[in-house]
Amino acid sequence: KENIFKVKRLLHLNLAVNNFSGYIPGSIKRLTDLRYLSLSDNPLKHSSIPTEIAHLTKLEEVSFKRSNREGAIPIFFSKFPNLMMLDLEGNEFSGEIPEDLGKISRLEFLAINRNENIIGTVPTSVQSLPMLEIILMDKTSLSGDLNTLCDRFGGLNGKTAIEVAGADCLDGQDAELVCDCCTICCHDIRISKKCSQNDDYRVLEDGWKNSYKNEGYEYSKKFIGDSS
Repeated sequence: KENIFKVKRLLHLNLAVNNFSGYIPGSIKRLTDLRYLSLSDNPLKHSSIPTEIAHLTKLEEVSFKRSNREGAIPIFFSKFPNLMMLDLEGNEFSGEIPEDLGKISRLEFLAINRNENIIGTVPTSVQSLPMLEIILMDKTSLSGDLNTLCDRFGGLNGKTAIEVAGADCLDGQDAELVCDCCTICCHDIRISKKCSQNDDYRVLEDGWKNSYKNEGYEYSKKFIGDSS
């Protein structure tokens, strides 16, 4: 049943929404040419992201959304030079956001929302990521401010600080995360129609140029060609 992990030239692996259980096989490390990986929305055994994923350094898009991942956010993602999307939404990650994630210079989409045990502040290195377009941080235990994120371009050439940002910033200066540029402000206790529990929050494909959808996944044009 692990024959799929013997296809060494595999580029795109989407196993989302398949009701898979158990653990992620260690043999996944053989897929060293992989560019896209989604294991989202599967009731896998509660465990951390396996260290074997660290071998997949060519990954550009990766999602472990709602797959029962726990423990610390792996630092090895910072060694993926082409990573553009990292979706860790809806798991049980804990601890602080690694500062080394700020080394992923091509990162455009980062979702760590709905991980209630993520604590501390958002590292300045992450807020300063030059290509970041969408960042989702609501329903966490993060605190502090996002001033670096909001001011990172200083209005240069009229460029906006961020296209989509979601955080627990509903109470303004008294919020858990103070964020003047957030487009979606939530609250840990009160329900807001603009927060991630609402389906409208999930349709972000217009803001994600690589054909990504927060409610599902589509093949990127660079993998299947543009038929238009």
